[in-house]
Amino acid sequence: MRNLLTLFTLVCLVLGSVSGQKCGCKRGECCSKFDFCGNDDAHCSTNCWAGPCKGRNKVKVGDVVTNTFFNGILASQRPLGCLRKGFYSHARFLLAMASYPTFGTIGSVDYSKREIAAFFA
Repeated sequence: MRNLLTLFTLVCLVLGSVSGQKCGCKRGECCSKFDFCGNDDAHCSTNCWAGPCKGRNKVKVGDVVTNTFFNGILASQRPLGCLRKGFYSHARFLLAMASYPTFGTIGSVDYSKREIAAFFA
């Protein structure tokens, strides 16, 4: 039983290190929107869905995460009379996002919006 568990763990580690995103690409390969893997411009530029995409789309995190949206999320999670009210602000969020320039800007517009939404989930 112990050997079987060890084998299962090793298989999981190997599979986890080889597979990529949606396409199952190797690490370092781009997944095109047509679910093919590769490292050329056909895979890594405008048609790139996931992986080390070269091109960025026109999504701006600040346009998706508006001040109203951001404050609405916080209001639903913050108890009334919270001492730290105002600690997390929309401006500070955008400032922090500037440290991650590829966040929400790689892949299709829909993929970017899903990535941003997942951040708040």
